[in-house]
Amino acid sequence: MRLTFTFVSLCFVVAACAQTSDNPVRTVENSAGQVVNTTEVESVAASDPRAKPESPLVLLRYSFGEVANDDSQVPDVTLVFNRDVYQGNKGLLPAGVAKRSLEPFISLWNSVHSPVENIEITDWRIKGWGSPVITVDLPRRLAPNMSYHLTIEGGALVDSDGRKFEGIQDPSVVMFSTALRPLTNETDLGRSCPGFPSTVKSRFVDDTVSLALHAIGEDTPQAASDFGYKESWLAMRPDMNWRWSRGIEHSWVHEFHRLPLDLDRLTHSWLLPESETVHRIGVDVELQLINSDGQLCSVVLFEDLERSDARYPTEVPNLPGAGQLPDYERYASFIEEGLPDPDVQSVMIATSWWEDYGPPFEDGREGYYLDQPIEKSVVDGTPMKVALYGVINEHIIQDFADAFEILAVIAPSLQAGFASTPEEVTLSVHFIDNCGDESYLGADLYADLGCENKGFASTVSRNQPFFGKSYGSIQVAAADWQRRERELLSWDKPYPSWYQMRTRQTVFHEFGHILGLSHNRCVHSSVRAPNSHKQHLGWSAEDLKGIAAIHDVRVPQGSTESGNDYDTDLNMWKPDGAYGNGRLAFGPEVEDLGQIFGLLESPDWDRMQSDRQSMCEVDLSGTFWDRLAHKYEEKYQSDPRYADWYQRQQEWSSWPDCYEAERIKDPRACS
Repeated sequence: MRLTFTFVSLCFVVAACAQTSDNPVRTVENSAGQVVNTTEVESVAASDPRAKPESPLVLLRYSFGEVANDDSQVPDVTLVFNRDVYQGNKGLLPAGVAKRSLEPFISLWNSVHSPVENIEITDWRIKGWGSPVITVDLPRRLAPNMSYHLTIEGGALVDSDGRKFEGIQDPSVVMFSTALRPLTNETDLGRSCPGFPSTVKSRFVDDTVSLALHAIGEDTPQAASDFGYKESWLAMRPDMNWRWSRGIEHSWVHEFHRLPLDLDRLTHSWLLPESETVHRIGVDVELQLINSDGQLCSVVLFEDLERSDARYPTEVPNLPGAGQLPDYERYASFIEEGLPDPDVQSVMIATSWWEDYGPPFEDGREGYYLDQPIEKSVVDGTPMKVALYGVINEHIIQDFADAFEILAVIAPSLQAGFASTPEEVTLSVHFIDNCGDESYLGADLYADLGCENKGFASTVSRNQPFFGKSYGSIQVAAADWQRRERELLSWDKPYPSWYQMRTRQTVFHEFGHILGLSHNRCVHSSVRAPNSHKQHLGWSAEDLKGIAAIHDVRVPQGSTESGNDYDTDLNMWKPDGAYGNGRLAFGPEVEDLGQIFGLLESPDWDRMQSDRQSMCEVDLSGTFWDRLAHKYEEKYQSDPRYADWYQRQQEWSSWPDCYEAERIKDPRACS
């Protein structure tokens, strides 16, 4: 692959820069002993800081190693500094809170500011420590005809005296672009699928897959019907490696597509669909055929294809109209009144996690409360800006606007609202279509997407590119949305299922998880597990208290990967983490919050800590939190969508708190 590199005020074309750049070209030896040409940084060329020991650590020159035209790998990056360089270190959490240090990154980004590769400063791929020449190996495959840039976090590098390199954040400083490179493939279908006597020749260029079927050993294309094939499709799915290496943004849920092919055509072409989001992801393209015996043959034509900039949006979709924007003054009287200080119940809700793990108790009860560290892994002060992707209607936009108005009261530091540009997005919300049945995608893609009954929240893991910069993502199955709305208006079951509220409660349930709430057994809570049929139109009073405590400015940041790090059999955090290389769950825990808020001596502390369900049994009637929850619901009293909900709410006192099957598992929570 031919690579062209561009720097500010510099020209850098591999093996040609010496003829076209006015900046001096120096020959240096990198950590692998290879001789490379480097281009001098113009801003420091006039005076050499190496003669001034008191000067800051600065980058003098940088280069990318030369690669062959057909090489799909990223070349090594050589960075030349004014003095010897050592590993820096910075922590996302204040001292005494983090259980392990968080290393800064050197990062590779694409042209739409989506991260391709994050390398921790302690990674083996960064070489040359203790010398002024550092080599960075960036081994990601790159898309043809694409622009990329490199960033270095401030403090990632230091000199021998501990002076920090200020970093590189400007995307125009270290840039390079890849050349256009067509891909070709020829596959013998008979080898992969007995009974399919043909070959397929395919090509990928300019974001288009083209193909033709041939008789074995022949060059003349033939129609699929000539071979007796009864059906044929091209299918696109997100590459599996990309999903989980960068899957926390979950943009991949929009990347399943299928194109039926005309059985009588000799050649076919498919311009790959545009991406729903700006997040780069590789895709696999497959040919699927059904022969005369009804057998299905599926062969992968290309793996890990990357589309060009033209197939990615430059704007955030589904922006709210002027009349849909949140009114941050709606609850001005509550803002003026001021938030009550967190109490013991607030702390317990913020740090408790209920799941039906482990064996049943002797009396038949199932489920346990576990201590949950606070989940706030985003750098303090990062605004929560939401982008809505997929199948969106005005009600969904209103749900989020309602949530933002409430957060302006209970968690103002989040600055929660809608993102207006891709660069602002710190929380991605995906509403996925075609989840009602498999007819659109076909059985295999439908099963791979796994979107039926989808509704979950994902925070950002430490090894993922957006760690510290993103609140994560929410995924919701959105098929047959109007059918669910009709169910809401005409519900006739004796005990309405929570499913009637899915069009709204899924938003508040998953959004609650993103904000740090874990499952509990509080009857009215939006994050109750399993969900209740006595839920509010938004967050309950208990939820509001928990969210306010988590996002109190006195509570430090923290990150929790509970699914990996918690031993549910022993009811404890694994000391060495799930993989034996360090615990990934850390942050303030219940005792920390008790100390922060001065609650350890409260008469309720020991009682509620040892009996977590009691946190759900506090009467909050008439409190700030109860009044705020009801004030929020007043705006929908005349909305016909919720007329049935208001009617049922009047009957709550005569209903059991949960479904019949749950009473055996947890009689107390189902009183």
